[in-house]
Amino acid sequence: MPKSASLKPLTILGALSFCGWAASVEAKIVYLDMDVELDQVAPEDAKMFRVGGHDLDRIAYDDSTVDPVTHQVRLTYLAHFIMGRWMPTTPTNTSTLDLSSQPYKLDFVAAANHGQPLLVVFEGATQRMAILARPDFHMLIAGKYTISAKPIEAAAAAEPPAKANDPSTMPMRSGAPPPPKNP
Repeated sequence: MPKSASLKPLTILGALSFCGWAASVEAKIVYLDMDVELDQVAPEDAKMFRVGGHDLDRIAYDDSTVDPVTHQVRLTYLAHFIMGRWMPTTPTNTSTLDLSSQPYKLDFVAAANHGQPLLVVFEGATQRMAILARPDFHMLIAGKYTISAKPIEAAAAAEPPAKANDPSTMPMRSGAPPPPKNP
């Protein structure tokens, strides 16, 4: 390959960077852990969940799409750690994470099916999460969420959360398979 041909992509990237367009070329996905301390559990879910227990979640966003003025960004990923594995819920175009101050705030509403049709809601103003049953939208579990500001390495994003084996982690179902062990 001629020397000039190998420099061409670097020259183009340099020009894009100078013009402020390199951010869209060099996207980095950022993963964050969430913890929801449950303070409401419907009687029908009391065998699996309990008040005071913790629902562990993981979210992700593309850092090249963070609005430089508002510091808000659309989520690319949200998953709940259920029964030893991550159960994803597809974010909608209106799902936003506010990184302008800590604690971070998430506004998120999406339909999901984790064994039954659900509606997953995270509200930024109150920092609360609720999972509602569909089609009547009665509350199954709810609680206050916190989002860790410490990013997780991309290579570790599929791994179980640090508190996966903690007795307070949800769901508390006897006979559930243990999460995979980290190598």
